[in-house]
Amino acid sequence: MSKTFKPGEMLDIMFPSSHDLTPTNIECTSLKIRNLLAAGNTLLLVSKPHLSVISRLCEECAAYRALILFRFTIGSDDDGVLQYWEPNAPLFAERLASLELACKRYRTSISIEPALDLPNVERLIEKLEPHVTDTLWIGLMNRARNNVHPKTKRDVDELAKVLANQTPEQVTILYEKLKAHPKIQWKDSIREIVGLPACGKGTKEWARRSNKNCVLGCSHNCRYCYARQIIFNRTHRTDDWTTEKLLWDKAKKA
Repeated sequence: MSKTFKPGEMLDIMFPSSHDLTPTNIECTSLKIRNLLAAGNTLLLVSKPHLSVISRLCEECAAYRALILFRFTIGSDDDGVLQYWEPNAPLFAERLASLELACKRYRTSISIEPALDLPNVERLIEKLEPHVTDTLWIGLMNRARNNVHPKTKRDVDELAKVLANQTPEQVTILYEKLKAHPKIQWKDSIREIVGLPACGKGTKEWARRSNKNCVLGCSHNCRYCYARQIIFNRTHRTDDWTTEKLLWDKAKKA
């Protein structure tokens, strides 16, 4: 296991990219992760973390921890905001506990993308940064009007709130406040607004490959889910996206 990586360095594989690591799929995803690591890949593990899942992975992958960077998605510290946009994902306390656990033995980073509560991102960073060994990435809710489909007045109001908070003016104010922070990185959705060169396209901002998924669907049921929209556009799948289909044949391969 001679391969190593530096903070902020692009890794070999981002996993997963179109689903999450959940108690429902952990048997399948854990197998996939261990196969990828055994093949010598550096691995970016991305999740809205369940504490039970992260605890298990920390134990099972201990021999490979030099190859792993956890990146936990935490878009707000407000449980009301999280519950609305990510109905079945863990609330803030559980995500923070997962981060605190992982950082004791592993390298850790944060994705604040989408930033669900942009005016309070500074407060969120203050809570997370002490447990982050690598970077904190900030990005906007991309293609919100295409991926979010309001059905009620509250849906309309919540979407309008996010869009109002991520105007170029608001984004520029946040950037000016945080641009000197040594751990903060900006996703292309923000870099474009403030005049920085692009990092990459989609998941290639973070890793060389991301097509290693072994689950179809995601029980978190995030209202802005791009993966669900992409699958629908391609296949017009109409069954329940929140029912996770385990693809064991893919899990068994590196």
